[in-house]
Amino acid sequence: EGVRRGISTFASLADPEEVTSGCLRLAEDIQSGRIDEVRASYENQGGDYLFVIATK
Repeated sequence: EGVRRGISTFASLADPEEVTSGCLRLAEDIQSGRIDEVRASYENQGGDYLFVIATK
């Protein structure tokens, strides 16, 4: 539950202009097919989220 709440704080920190710019770049990458290269560079078998538990 605490992790889920932490993820949603990113939405409140997002700069609207940066989000708009990022969406435009994403649309261009989808149209050009470059999205396939980008996705391949992040390919992993670990899923969409990574949880790290560290001990001192």
